[in-house]
Amino acid sequence: MEIIDNQQEIRALLLDMLKFVDKICKENDIDYSLTGGTLLGAVRHKGFIPWDDDIDVFLTRDNYERFVDIFNSESKKYGGRYSCLTNSINPDYYYCFAKIVDNTTFVLEDKLMPVDAMGLYIDIFPLDKIADDIKIQEKAVKTYKRYHRGLYYSIKDTSAFKEWYKKTYALFCRLLGWRFWHKRAMAVIKKYSDVPDSHHRTNFTGCYGMREIVSSDYCAEYTTLTFEGESFQVLKEYDKYLKNVYGNYMQYPPENERANKHRLKIYKRNAQ
Repeated sequence: MEIIDNQQEIRALLLDMLKFVDKICKENDIDYSLTGGTLLGAVRHKGFIPWDDDIDVFLTRDNYERFVDIFNSESKKYGGRYSCLTNSINPDYYYCFAKIVDNTTFVLEDKLMPVDAMGLYIDIFPLDKIADDIKIQEKAVKTYKRYHRGLYYSIKDTSAFKEWYKKTYALFCRLLGWRFWHKRAMAVIKKYSDVPDSHHRTNFTGCYGMREIVSSDYCAEYTTLTFEGESFQVLKEYDKYLKNVYGNYMQYPPENERANKHRLKIYKRNAQ
């Protein structure tokens, strides 16, 4: 297979994917928002962060479930170039959130167990309810992190771990199997789904722990921002969200922190 290593080509593929996600959401009245570095990029750079090459979207759990349920059938109407991957759709898929993948490509992630259907992707995160009490929030986030760590160690090549205790822990996690950890992580994520009076939501699967927790009011209204010359939906309270996660988000990080954290090998499928 022919490798894709041109940044401009990769970004064009990702942007086309995001435009398709936006199209499906608009056609089905599903609210979504750019999030994480993609939202930060839209505000600070009007597009990709210069040293970053990924796209993140999140939806409230109800919108997320609707999106996941309809995406593949909707995509087939337009030729089926893109697919939605979740554990319920593909039992070999071990993430606790969805990915939209480009089926004309194939991806290998650095030292992670491969997923056959994985193409170049954008991440689709659910925003789940969480308790209002901060001590319960802290316990829930800590518990999720513990199970997520077990899941990560169970799918990572043990050669990636240099310290003996990490290798030992990785072997223990593999012995239990990633499904053991995945099931428990998902139980934490959905624990408060049916709590009607919760006033907070969080992206458990995000990188920022307690800083991911936001008022449910943030998800009540949406607006649009420009990203790479195209208009996409974002939380109306995006400024509060970004301050919550990044603090002074308009300030650039130190140069030694300006690095792409995703280590992917991207290939074209069926290349001659």
